[in-house]
Amino acid sequence: MLLADADITTWLPGDIIYDGAVYVPAGMPPGDYELDLALVDPQSREPKIRLAIAGRRNDGWYPMGRIRVE
Repeated sequence: MLLADADITTWLPGDIIYDGAVYVPAGMPPGDYELDLALVDPQSREPKIRLAIAGRRNDGWYPMGRIRVE
């Protein structure tokens, strides 16, 4: 899932930029899913910006928690 409506050029330290619902695709099978975060290149969808938080995995993504789809 790619949220492309955030303009990171306007972000300042301490800002909360994305505060809203994230919808899962229709037809997604029920189950528990990992929720990961990264600032990615829109074409490659590969993480491009290292965040100033702990927990970065080797693939550049940050685990945020789990979600359940019912």
